[in-house]
Amino acid sequence: MLTNASEDADGPEGPSMDPTTMVKKLLLSPERIVCCLEARLAGPPGLGPGARRILALVQHADGRQRALFVLAHSVAGGTEVDIETVLPVTNDFICGIDTNGLDESDSHLYVRLKSPGGEPVTFAFPQGDITNSFVEQIMMSIEAALGGDHQFGWVQQYRERASRASDKEPSQPNQQTRPHTSHAQSSELDAGPRRAFSSGAPATTRETQVKFEMSRKEEAYTDIHQLSRLHRTKPVSDWLASTAEPPDIYAIGFQELDLSKEAFLFTESPKEDEWLTMVLTNLHPRASYRRVRLVRLVGMMLIVLVQERHAAYVRNVAAECVGTGIMGKMGNKGGVAVRLEVHSTSMCFVSAHLAAHVEEYERRNQDYADICHRMRFNALVSPKAIKDHDQVFWLGDLNYRITDVDVDKVKEMIERGAMEKVMEADQLRLQMAARRVFDGFHEGTVTFRPTYKYDPGTDLWDSSEKNRAPAWCDRVLWKGERIRQLHYTSHPSLRLSDHKPVKVIDPTKYRKIYEDIMKELDKYENDSLPQVSVDTTELIFGTVHFFETKTQTLTITNTGKVAVQYRFINKLNDTTYCKQWLTVDPHFSVIMPGERCEVSLEVRVDDRTASKLNTCQEKLYDILVLHLEKGKDIFITVQGDYVRSCFGVSINALVHIKTPFAEVPVSRLLDLESASPKELTHNPYVIPKELWFLVDQLQKQGIGKDLFGQSGLPAEICRIREALDTTLPETLPGSIHSVAEALLLFLASLPEPVIPNSYVVQCMESSDNFIQSKHIVSQLPPHHKNVFTYICTFLREVVDKTPPDRGGLEPTTLAKIFGGVLIRNPSAAWQQRNNMSLETLDRRKTTFVYHFLVNEIDI
Repeated sequence: MLTNASEDADGPEGPSMDPTTMVKKLLLSPERIVCCLEARLAGPPGLGPGARRILALVQHADGRQRALFVLAHSVAGGTEVDIETVLPVTNDFICGIDTNGLDESDSHLYVRLKSPGGEPVTFAFPQGDITNSFVEQIMMSIEAALGGDHQFGWVQQYRERASRASDKEPSQPNQQTRPHTSHAQSSELDAGPRRAFSSGAPATTRETQVKFEMSRKEEAYTDIHQLSRLHRTKPVSDWLASTAEPPDIYAIGFQELDLSKEAFLFTESPKEDEWLTMVLTNLHPRASYRRVRLVRLVGMMLIVLVQERHAAYVRNVAAECVGTGIMGKMGNKGGVAVRLEVHSTSMCFVSAHLAAHVEEYERRNQDYADICHRMRFNALVSPKAIKDHDQVFWLGDLNYRITDVDVDKVKEMIERGAMEKVMEADQLRLQMAARRVFDGFHEGTVTFRPTYKYDPGTDLWDSSEKNRAPAWCDRVLWKGERIRQLHYTSHPSLRLSDHKPVKVIDPTKYRKIYEDIMKELDKYENDSLPQVSVDTTELIFGTVHFFETKTQTLTITNTGKVAVQYRFINKLNDTTYCKQWLTVDPHFSVIMPGERCEVSLEVRVDDRTASKLNTCQEKLYDILVLHLEKGKDIFITVQGDYVRSCFGVSINALVHIKTPFAEVPVSRLLDLESASPKELTHNPYVIPKELWFLVDQLQKQGIGKDLFGQSGLPAEICRIREALDTTLPETLPGSIHSVAEALLLFLASLPEPVIPNSYVVQCMESSDNFIQSKHIVSQLPPHHKNVFTYICTFLREVVDKTPPDRGGLEPTTLAKIFGGVLIRNPSAAWQQRNNMSLETLDRRKTTFVYHFLVNEIDI
């Protein structure tokens, strides 16, 4: 995790403690610190010169939401901190590098942060890799938040804690006074190109780092150019050339251009061509213009033009429209928009016609919200919404009225020039102040007469029966950095003209800086990229027998310059990283530079895996994926040759095999294990011969001894398995304890248990009733019934001839041992449906077998 202490932490404010430790004390367990470091406020004097703050990027338990915590020391020089504010990192969060007015000798990096609806605040960070990584993490968090509709309810408790902390009286005379960061101010910052970092699809870490580094050095390859724009609604030819200097961009909006029924039914309108021709023939005579885009929806139309000298730098043009009329679809109300990029600055022009009537201001608010929500420029490679632009200009008939003031009073104030007083009752101003619409937008000072409502063809106020109050229905608003308004008037003057600095890229400087950054980044990535070597990528275990353990070692050496965390990960569609017959230890670890890790790979075929290997459903072959955290994947092949064994072969197949198992061809084994075998023996054994060899030796040598009370030796069990596979032994090797364990292993390895799976549920339901249990056994397939009665008869003999007082096991203990191998658990779904625990299942299996150890078996 990224962390630091400030570069002058041992200054007058006292010694520094690890900021992460201080922040952790305030977090609840579900939250995790992604990165944490100290910085200094770089705001105006009211914030105090260089006041220290701790910034922590905290991730919620869901792994998707992140918030930036700003904390201040409770007491100067102390180790306790209070939460000052919490800023959710959403797709509207802004993180940019502030380079305005900085001295080249300044060793700090100034980062400007702004959350939606809050004021920007600038922090001074010590330059270096830690700061770069911190800013990169914030930018990546913004990108990851795109498209999310997170409510960030979890931050509320921290905000409440911050509020309580701000209300506390200082407990020390020298305690710092902490202003609320959300009210801090900072110097202006052009967030244009940097805002684009968070407006596209999520990027890779490398792409984010390149963008970040290019933004830090932006001034080295950009120049500031001024572009003027002329915005008009309902134009008349004389107005288009009313400025001394020709505007660089025209944005001309129309409303109620054509509301005929044909306009609703057809996409074409003759009035579109008429007005376009009028506009093109009445542009400023001192410049040539090229049409960027025209978009129309019924009576709404927007035309955007640029001077020819800028046309080569205009790119990524797109247009969209949204109807908010009847049923939220008709185009008599709504908005049309054109977006474009000039050099490295993105602009969006919206011409809108919102709902009418004085009392319908909430409908107008909803129209605005619908346009913002539904207007998406999907033609772009990375679709963008209106908010995803450096500059937004919104013009049109917004239809907000003057309310709660007598009509005659309004007219009287207008006549004496008290426009600002009238504007106090303007619905748009009131709704903007309440942050219900156009949040973050600006409008110039209104000094002109209202644009609505006049008697047709006159300058007289509405004298109709409705006697509507004058209002400024036609408005122009903007949102973005470094926009300066020159004029805001109504007919016959210019509607709006403003200047906005546009960053123009010097291609030669840009390419040189970009190449330098890429070289530095390549070197950094090569140095920090996990680098390991493995002594082999192929482990061959040779022949492998049942219950035989074979081990090999894989050596992983860290040849890089950073610590490496490795982990063996699942392959696609797999639920585990290796097959059941393979064990990897350790399967994850951290290796320091220059060190190595010995990984043990153990192959062992047991009762869980033998059956599928016997019948070729699976091979002794696996590919391991050795994953390096933040690095590449290395593929390790593991293979061996499994020697088939009678362990893992079904009862029904074994009773038809009269030769040593090793002599049985694979084809015959596959036939015997099939659903409809063709090569059956005319006189099959009553039980498998291998089972008889095991039990016979136990009867001859084990009765009267502590059978099943001790474990066998693995080496002896392997020799017993080999004898059963390759011979028809008169005597099995090994101790009786090894033979006893081999018997249990043989039964556990059966692909279909002695009590077939289809009978298990009946056994569980009838385990307390011996009569019902006997009936179930009587219904078993013949060879399975024979094996069950044979085993139980043998166990009764063990109980009778080796009672507990002579060192034998209790019948319940034997029943428990054999219950687990003769009967297997029912499906997980059945267990869940019947709320059956594993302990209950074991008890019922034990009870079922116990009946047959203490009662006569007459099946």
